[in-house]
Amino acid sequence: ASMPDSIPGGGAKPKLGRASVDNNRRPWNGAGYTEFREAQKKMVRAHQAGLVKQTDHEVGEILSSLRNKCVRENTLIVFATDHADHPGGHDMSGKVSFYGTCMRIPLIVSPPGVPGRPSTAASLSSGT
Repeated sequence: ASMPDSIPGGGAKPKLGRASVDNNRRPWNGAGYTEFREAQKKMVRAHQAGLVKQTDHEVGEILSSLRNKCVRENTLIVFATDHADHPGGHDMSGKVSFYGTCMRIPLIVSPPGVPGRPSTAASLSSGT
């Protein structure tokens, strides 16, 4: 599947966007940040998608292990993260602003013995 285009800059502070890109000029990322064009942004998002896929796999392994050891029903599971990143959207990279793409982070709590279906809160900050 092809990677969709990034969210346009559309008014982002150029200094902030450039600083976020400059801070990610490291040999480990392989994105070639000399020019932060759509091709590099798509590569950053592809890397991020790969990391999400790997995390999903590892969480599945942990859950399988808990089930195999018959301890899942007695285990509180909490999955959280401290931040998200701008994978090229708004002409930014990294965690540098409060745009929604950088603020929407997962918090999953699965207590033992609580039946029911998962629910989703659109925004914890607004109470909806």
